[in-house]
Amino acid sequence: MLMAKKNNYQRTLDSVMRFASAIGENTTINGQFSGGENIVVRGTVKGDSDIKGIIVIMESGCWIGHLVADTIVIAGRVEGNIEARQKLEIVAGGHIVGDVCSPVISMETGAIHEGSLHMQGTIPLQPLAEECLDSILLST
Repeated sequence: MLMAKKNNYQRTLDSVMRFASAIGENTTINGQFSGGENIVVRGTVKGDSDIKGIIVIMESGCWIGHLVADTIVIAGRVEGNIEARQKLEIVAGGHIVGDVCSPVISMETGAIHEGSLHMQGTIPLQPLAEECLDSILLST
């Protein structure tokens, strides 16, 4: 059996085993999201989140609202502030209109971000979310 060498620059999606929830391409959902599972969005979500897992906004996906999760991957569009407690990846074609806060940010050529950017070193997850929120509120 071949074992892959651990790579610190590995994309998040390369290591995701499964997504517990999927929002389909022709679906629009309004509401609050919370939980501890991975979510993939191909449709439209209007609302806020606090996910202890990974959220992936696919090319056809759109999130309108405050997006909070451990790891966030953007290939579609987000209109609202983002707090990634561990890592934010914006792939080519991804478009964010809002402020971003994460200790690690990866942005491919062709990705668009309209807003402020706040990065921190490695700190505990809970204080990071509070400091990100403070930073975003102070900048408005």
